[in-house]
Amino acid sequence: MKPTVAREAIWEDRFQQLVAFRHEHGHCRVPVHYEPDRGFGNWVSHQRQWALRGKLSERRRQRLLGLGVALVPLVAHWDAMAAGLAAFQRRFGHSSVPRQWNEPRGLGRWVARQRRLHLGGRLAAKRVRRLKELGFDFAPGNPRWNAHFARLVQFQKEHGHCNVPSGDAFAQWVYMQRKFHRQGRLSGRKVQRLEAIGFDWVKRGRVSEANEASWRRNVRALAAFKKRHGHCRVPQAKKNRRGLQVWVANVRADYHKGELRPDRIQTLNELGFVWRISE
Repeated sequence: MKPTVAREAIWEDRFQQLVAFRHEHGHCRVPVHYEPDRGFGNWVSHQRQWALRGKLSERRRQRLLGLGVALVPLVAHWDAMAAGLAAFQRRFGHSSVPRQWNEPRGLGRWVARQRRLHLGGRLAAKRVRRLKELGFDFAPGNPRWNAHFARLVQFQKEHGHCNVPSGDAFAQWVYMQRKFHRQGRLSGRKVQRLEAIGFDWVKRGRVSEANEASWRRNVRALAAFKKRHGHCRVPQAKKNRRGLQVWVANVRADYHKGELRPDRIQTLNELGFVWRISE
């Protein structure tokens, strides 16, 4: 049997299977993941895709339409999902929808499918254009990063800030963003997205009067040390030592953890403070 004849025979077999399905169920809406025969579900889905792309012969198109197959039944659904994507974009400033996102229902899975179809060259050109107009990213970044970012956006809306309490993987992710930013390892796009929601690159801690008084006292001690020695390189504290040496070590540690306030960093910079002992 010639290849074209064989393909026609396969198509006819599937069509007759669809006739039987309609007779049994009263419609032609075969699920893509049709459990009795997943190949059958895929075949029906492919007929719609080929019709949408203008690659279905007129004869086959008419036979399917005559049986009651809606060759573009997903157009309204696709448009609804595209509208949901646009709403997500306005809300979060990006189109990297987490797979489990369900506003509207199934949006995360739908977005993942558009990427797969585009990667395989099976997404209609007009849909590609529509998604590009929405600023859709066909090659998204790390899905885990995007999921944490979406959670951070929600946290910021509820609390008015991005200082997530320590204690879980989400808090650790927030801490790592500050660390990567200090090390210059955070991409410009991620920096922009975080700053757009008011992210603080230095975690704000509770500031008490006693803390402020202690800070001012130690800054004065450091200024006196500089006046006496001509520099701020206070010797490292030996075991069980207290005072200025311990304070300086703690300040450096807070700075490298991203927990030192900008105004305090500026104060020490003006004194000529050395942030790295190796310097």
